Amino acid sequence: MNFGDPVYPSPPTKQTKRSLDNWQERCSIIKKNHDKWQAARKYAKANDIEFKIITENELFTNVK
Repeated sequence: MNFGDPVYPSPPTKQTKRSLDNWQERCSIIKKNHDKWQAARKYAKANDIEFKIITENELFTNVK
């Protein structure tokens, strides 16, 4: 089950060491999180579990 490739941010316009390091770190985090979601979907499918993402909107729709 593949949900596409991760979408990475564009490289910084001003390519200083700091900005490139920050950009590479963001890309690394995006890749790591994408891999985690893929593993969770794969685990759910292998164990016949429904994988569902629940956001705050679904949790707190009737809270006043």
